[in-house]
Amino acid sequence: MAVTIQQASANAFATWLQGKMTDVSVEPRWPAPDKKRPAASITVVTAGRRIDTPIDTRLLSATNNGAKQTNATWQVAACRQPFQLDVWADADVTRDDILARLDTFLHLDQSVINRNTTPAGNGVLLPVADGWDAFGTIADFEFLEPDLDDTADDAGRALYRATFRGNAYFMLTVTSLTARQISINFALAISDTDPVSALPFPVNPVTP
Repeated sequence: MAVTIQQASANAFATWLQGKMTDVSVEPRWPAPDKKRPAASITVVTAGRRIDTPIDTRLLSATNNGAKQTNATWQVAACRQPFQLDVWADADVTRDDILARLDTFLHLDQSVINRNTTPAGNGVLLPVADGWDAFGTIADFEFLEPDLDDTADDAGRALYRATFRGNAYFMLTVTSLTARQISINFALAISDTDPVSALPFPVNPVTP
C-alpha cells in the first residue's frame, strides 16, 4: 500500500522520537476513539494541506522500458507540510518532564544525520522511508514553542496537554512512463591543458 510523503515524514519523526523517549508512547496518527490513552503520550499529525512550490524538474533516475519508453523519476516540487505535535499526560509534572526533554530533542538541528552527505537544514533532519528512501528523501522538521491546555477527558479525568505547531520541509518525487530521451552533457575547458575537458578541441586561455 502506498504512503503519502507527508505521512511517511510523520512516521519517520514518530519513530525517531520514540527512540529518544522510550517511556512515552509516540503515535504518527490520531489514536482510535476507543483506544485508551496512555498516561504519557505524544501524537504528531498533519495539520492542514500540503503546500507545494513547483521547481525546475530534476531527473533522478531512468530505467529503459523497451525501445521507446523509460520509467523516469523526477523531483518536481519543494513541499511544506504543517504539523501538530501534541503532548498528553495525566499529571502536570509528567507533562513538564516531557516538555523539558523535547526542548533538547526538537533543537538538535543537523546532528541527527551526517551533515557531510545531506543538505543543511534548520530543524530536525530525518531520512524518510515507506518507499521514499530510494533517492535519499529528507524531511526537515521545525516546531514553535508549545501552548498549554489543562482540560478533562470524556471520563472526567484530568488531562494535561501541550501543543506544538510547526512544519516539515521535503522534496516531492514522482515516477512516470515517458519517451526515451538522449542525455548530452557538455563541459567547457578552462585551458588547453585542462585534463577534465570533454571538448574535442582545445580552448586557449585568455590573457589579461
